[in-house]
Amino acid sequence: MNIALVAPASRIINVYPPLGLGIIAAILIQEGHRVKIFDFSLKTHGIRKDSETILLDRPDVIGISAMVNNYQQGLDLAKAVKSRKNIPVVLGGPHPTLFADEILSDEAVDFVIRGEGEDSFRALISCFNNKTNDYRNIQGLSYRSDDRIIHNQLGEFIPDLDALPYPERKLFGNYMLKSVQNKKMATIITSRGCPFNCSFCYKGLFGKKFRARSPESVIDEIKRVIADFGIRSFYFVDDLFMLDKQRVTDICHLILREKLDITFQCLSRVDTITPDLLSMMKAAGCEKINYGIESADETILNRIGKTTDIREVEIALKMTREANILTKGYFMLGLPGDTEATIAKTLAFAGKSHLDETMFSVTVPFPGTELWEMMKDKMNKEMFPSMYYYNFYEPIPPIINLSDISDDRLMYYIRKANRISLIKKYGRNMGNIIFLASASRASRVGLRFFYRWYNYRFEGAE
Repeated sequence: MNIALVAPASRIINVYPPLGLGIIAAILIQEGHRVKIFDFSLKTHGIRKDSETILLDRPDVIGISAMVNNYQQGLDLAKAVKSRKNIPVVLGGPHPTLFADEILSDEAVDFVIRGEGEDSFRALISCFNNKTNDYRNIQGLSYRSDDRIIHNQLGEFIPDLDALPYPERKLFGNYMLKSVQNKKMATIITSRGCPFNCSFCYKGLFGKKFRARSPESVIDEIKRVIADFGIRSFYFVDDLFMLDKQRVTDICHLILREKLDITFQCLSRVDTITPDLLSMMKAAGCEKINYGIESADETILNRIGKTTDIREVEIALKMTREANILTKGYFMLGLPGDTEATIAKTLAFAGKSHLDETMFSVTVPFPGTELWEMMKDKMNKEMFPSMYYYNFYEPIPPIINLSDISDDRLMYYIRKANRISLIKKYGRNMGNIIFLASASRASRVGLRFFYRWYNYRFEGAE
């Protein structure tokens, strides 16, 4: 069969390849199907032209991965495709997992896959290929039957992530994700699931149990990327790459033993590191660690279930700096209980700390999170397309303000936060120039071109 896998357009240009679609593509190719990935979050020409682009490839089935802020584009794509050709359309991802009934109420969508999609989508394609419409045993599948919506039981989470193939990267487009040295960087995910209870995080897709690939599997994928694409910079995009210290140590040992000569960065909590681990990571090529800090006020941290304190943050940043590894801090503004005093405290910490980069986001109560449960009576689906937490060029007002200050004051602090980030990234002089230029809407268009130039300027030197 000929299968189209689609990532719909979103308001912000994407720099991360859709690894989930890449894994599904690899599974289907192993089973003899022809697959193409269309990532319209990388480049879109509008719903009509995007649907025409998909249909030019003559797919037998279309699978669309949708998040809360782009599910409407996915739904519109499904409608545009169905208006031209009656082929099965399948939606999966976080938003369809939560809102399967609502999505299946639209006849443009035939099936929804809830939760982890690899096994369910493979089983569904097998039904199509064998021309059977008995879907009762496909776990996690939702579909219409005799004017009713059927929800099959969710399956168990995939216990052995090593059993999954590597993403079919040859189907990806050209993403501008770059390393510290401004070289092309590949993303790798080595684990799923998170046992922590942060109120802003959704766990419905991968669950709360931490599941990790073996060090040997991770190293083999790195070697495959080097062989196929010549890329030697990597970003481990797991939420909890460093949770299992022994596994990280083993990965680093293998990198050194295999003499892979790579650089990498990763995400981490501040309470999962030690000096010895950082030293080993540096030796293996770690150039930056991105820490989720969220707030510098401990009352706020406790309120959102973060279970870390600012002293742990300071110790982690000091240890990382002493290991000669760069740091980036992620912060959230407009958290429940945030006041002018707590936000000012967070900005002061971010500005004065030894962080090499900062990123500030507006708190959004995404569906399925504890914050959503707190606020869902005040939410409606018209808000979903605006559920973006960060925009570098133009701060986005919160769809709903969870803090104890006004929208205007929150936007004032968001602009201050953007200035801090620009100064950290580009230096005081250039950062201030860019910040002042961003005050007008017209100049923000120019900033988009500047950002592209900044990220691509050494492209030919690799």
